[in-house]
Amino acid sequence: RNSHQLQEDKQTAEAKRLHHVQSSKLQDKLIQKRQRKELELRTNEQREMQQLLEKQQREKDEKERLRVAKQTWTEKVKEVMKLADEMGLSEMEAEDYCFKETLGKKLVPETQLNDAVQLVQHKRH
Repeated sequence: RNSHQLQEDKQTAEAKRLHHVQSSKLQDKLIQKRQRKELELRTNEQREMQQLLEKQQREKDEKERLRVAKQTWTEKVKEVMKLADEMGLSEMEAEDYCFKETLGKKLVPETQLNDAVQLVQHKRH
């Protein structure tokens, strides 16, 4: 009976050892999975942050480009309007001349066309 008990004890000990090894492997896999997920999340967050910074820079650059463009065409409209007055053109002729010299030469970005038209037609209002 003792040898039978020893055999059972050995089997129980071996089963516990196997269970511990399997449990340890499972824990290692879970830890690795968690680490991969954390790395993936950090990488995604860094990529999204970089994309956001790039987008903000593009928007800043575009805003500056439009500001400079508006300054340029506004000066040109005023210059052309003054020239039209000096030439003695009627109001309609002066507007046509201003449109030709600014809008016709594509000095005004599409997003600012309304502003340009209002500036040229300011005497009407």
